[in-house]
Amino acid sequence: MLSAMDRFDDAEAVLAAYRREAEEFGASWALEFCERCACSSRLMAGRLGEAAVEAEATLALIEDLDMWHDSDLPLGVLALVSIHRNAIEEAEAYLARSRSYRTLYGRTLPAYRSLAEAILRNARGDDSGAI
Repeated sequence: MLSAMDRFDDAEAVLAAYRREAEEFGASWALEFCERCACSSRLMAGRLGEAAVEAEATLALIEDLDMWHDSDLPLGVLALVSIHRNAIEEAEAYLARSRSYRTLYGRTLPAYRSLAEAILRNARGDDSGAI
């Protein structure tokens, strides 16, 4: 919520405190959640490089914990960062990677994966598919 209000410094402070508590209690799942939130916050702030690093860290935790139902956000962030860098094939690879987990996904917000998919469809001339 703080990131959505452009209060990125406050969001970072909250995430740092949350991360410390999660580590203190040994709550691996909470660390994964914290990484996802940090990933999203960095993207909202326009810090694409940091968002990509956080997304990769999130995916490493997801793999360790077998929590693939949460992989839509970091894969979406990586796809969007790739689009911004004009690495279209890389973006498509991240989206392709997400397809095997789609049946596991809930409604994660922000919907970065869906946004990246729509942007790529639009770029390929598939306007109705983008909508």
